Parts: sequence; C-alpha cells; structure tokens
Amino acid sequence: MTKRKGAKKQVRAQKQPTDNAYQDILVSYWNGDFEYCKAEIVSYLYGHQFTDTAICLYRLWIEIHASEGDESGLRLLLRHTSDLASSAGSLASIFYAFAGLIHLELDEIEAASLMARGLKDNPEHVYSLELFLRLEARTSTTLPRSLLLQRPELVFDYAQFEAIAGLYWQFNKSAKLKQLCQQVEQLFPDSPLILKTRIADYLNKKQWKKAYTTAESLYQKYPSHRQSVIFYSASLALAKEFDASIFSLERLQTTHQDAEFLTILSYSYCQRYQKTGAALDLERAQLLIARANKFEQRRGAISFLCSTIKARIDAMSDEAKDRQPKVWMVQVNAKSFHQLRTEFQTGKFVRKPLGSKVFKGDICIFVYQDQHRSEYEEGVTWRFGAIASVADNPEWHPLHRYQSQLRIEMIPAIAVPLDIKEDKPVDPSQFSPEDPRRYRAFELDDRALSIVDESLQQFAEEYESYSDTMSHLRLAQ
Repeated sequence: MTKRKGAKKQVRAQKQPTDNAYQDILVSYWNGDFEYCKAEIVSYLYGHQFTDTAICLYRLWIEIHASEGDESGLRLLLRHTSDLASSAGSLASIFYAFAGLIHLELDEIEAASLMARGLKDNPEHVYSLELFLRLEARTSTTLPRSLLLQRPELVFDYAQFEAIAGLYWQFNKSAKLKQLCQQVEQLFPDSPLILKTRIADYLNKKQWKKAYTTAESLYQKYPSHRQSVIFYSASLALAKEFDASIFSLERLQTTHQDAEFLTILSYSYCQRYQKTGAALDLERAQLLIARANKFEQRRGAISFLCSTIKARIDAMSDEAKDRQPKVWMVQVNAKSFHQLRTEFQTGKFVRKPLGSKVFKGDICIFVYQDQHRSEYEEGVTWRFGAIASVADNPEWHPLHRYQSQLRIEMIPAIAVPLDIKEDKPVDPSQFSPEDPRRYRAFELDDRALSIVDESLQQFAEEYESYSDTMSHLRLAQ
C-alpha cells in the first residue's frame, strides 16, 4: 500500500462500543450460538444502524456468515451493505469496505480489489485498512506493512482482532501475536482467542501434550464453537488420539465443512490407517483431503498442519499402490466349506469378514480341517477347496468391523489334501477385529506356497487348473 506524496494519511479509529449489546452478542458468538447471534444483531440494527456498536456488529455478522460458509447469507449482506453505503454519509467508506471484505470471503478477488481501489482516494478507516491488508496478504510471502498492524490501538472490533491474529499466525509472528492478545485480554477478558493463541504456539513447537491440555480447556469452556472443536480435534490427532479426534469432529453438528474441518478429519483417518492398515481409512482420508482442496483455507493457527497433510496422505497412497498383493489361507468350518463347493460357481461373489489388512488384488485359498477317525488312527487332514480373488478393499461392517468382497475364481473337482502340519492351535478371539487372524486368515509366504504347490502336483488335473488360475491372477495384478 503506497502513500501519495505530500498527503498525510488520515485514519479514523473505530470507537469502542459503550453499551452491553456487543459484549452480550460476542459471548454467544464464542459459545458457537450463531443463530442467536444473527437474530440479536438484526434486532439491534433495526433501530441503531450507524452507531459504534452497530459498525462492530456488521463486521461480526460478516464473520459469522464466513465461518458458516453461508454464501447466500454473505450475498444478502453484500447487497444490504452496498445499499447502506449510499445513505451512510461520512460512514459510506466503512460500508464499502464491508462490501469489499464480503467479496474477499466469497473469493471474488477482482471485485474486492475494485472496491479497494475506490477507497484509496477516501479518508481511510480501520476497515479500509483491513481490506487493503488482507488483499495484499493473499499474494505476499511476508507479512505486509500496514498502519493497522503498526497502530493496534486503533482497533476495538473483536472480529478485526481475530483477522489480525490470523495473519500473525499465517506469517509466524509469535511475538506480535502475544502483544495483540494482551490488548484483547484487556478489552475482552473472556475471549477464546487467548487460549487459541497458546494452542497455536504449542502446535507450532510440536508440544502436543501441552496443546491437547490447553485445547481441552478451550473445548470445555466453549464446547459448541466450531473453532474450539477444530483446535481440540487437531490436538487429539497430533497426540495420536485419532479415534477421539474422529469422534469429536463427526459429532460437530454443522453443514459447513471447511478446509480445516476436512483436513483435520482426513489427518485423523490417515493416522488410524498408519496403525491399523485399514484401506477404508486411507480411502476416507484421500476423499476428505480432495474435498478440502476445493476450499480456500481460511488463514489461521492450524494452516501449517493443513499444508502438510496432503503430502503425507499422497505418500501413503503411493505406498499402498506399491504394496505387493498377498496370498492368504482362509480356514472355514465344515458347513461353509461344503456350501462353498456345492452352492457357489466360478465368477460368483461372496462376502466374508477378513479384517482390515486384506486388500483388493490379494488372493485367498480356502481350506478346511477334515477330522477323521478309524479303529487304526485318528487325525486331521487339511483340504484345499477353492481360490478367490479379493475384489475390493475392506468395507465397514457394523458387526465384524470390516468385510471383504471375494470373487470365486476356481473350485477343484475334488477337495485336494494338503501336506500341512498345524502348530499349537491359537484362540482367534485374542486378535483385534482388524487382524485377519481373528477370522482364521493367515498370510502365506513363498515357503508355505511351495508346500501347497507340491501337494497339488500329485493331482494333475487339479494342479493344472490351480496353476493356470494363480498365474492369471498374478498377471492381472
């Protein structure tokens, strides 16, 4: 922002509201009760359009619609502020600045820039300065120089304090942020901005436990405010409490899912995928981060996190793509084995719980323990009954947690005996629902596969069909 030669810059400071209406509405805003805020703002403005309190409430009204992602509400407010500018007299520049800020929230940069150019020749107000500053910050790699930042004593508007704090977060100006918070604490002692600043500082220093503890205090004080939930959930995710983070975010009742909301939820699913290997969690993370990319991220304390998560998810996706398909031996009971061999045909699909680590492209060999007893001997023979390919990644199931869709690829004419010796039986219930072993599915290494091969080679017709099927499936991978 350049200064005209020979002209002294005039700035009209915003006066501090003197009545209780603004403070009362702010408390509702901090508590996340946006509908009540809007109703109270409209009620107040009905008879007080041009007072100091009214000016601050108009700015807060813009912030509420922007926080909700309410485009239609912003457009109605744009029309209203533009109409007011024509009758506001000496305050016209304030309402034109409000119109410019609304264009900025709507991501209409050219329109916002046009409004800013129109304000350059008028005596500047703190809201004009905010518009100039935020426009410049969108394309700047360093914090722009602005009279609004050099003279914070000009500001008494809480929404402006939040906007300035967002810029300090964006450009990592922690010392200036602390100074700003001291001013906020004097004017608005109950403001959540102070706690949010501490959380941001802890997140930036990677002090996850301190961030979580402070975020929990913020969440307990303002449980319905979306920013409280976002900060709390981000801290939980970074402290590796990803289940709690997912629960916290998914219970946030809002139709507005902005970049931060979607990114933190994506990160939480990403973290859970790292622990469980559940393909469904990775898919959700990819879907959420793709949706987040469609939003212009609002500048704030967790922007640094949003900018790094996509790279991490992309790396995990590449890792998942590079994963070599596995072969699983799936043990079923006598009834299921008989049903598989008599009621299913090649090409048919069957659903079966196999945990979260059996992925699309894997191969399942179904076996059954045939227990036999005679007057001479008693024993167990493992029998090969079918080959199935895994047709898709695990899907969520309310009872088994995960379920896989399998395609029957081959059913031999006879249930071929396999030369397998089982070690001491293991209780499958000791394994988690994500673990394939809970469902008696065991990964086969090359040595185990060679034993299956050798057993089947004694049955020429079955071995030929088995060998052709396995070769086809591996080529398809």
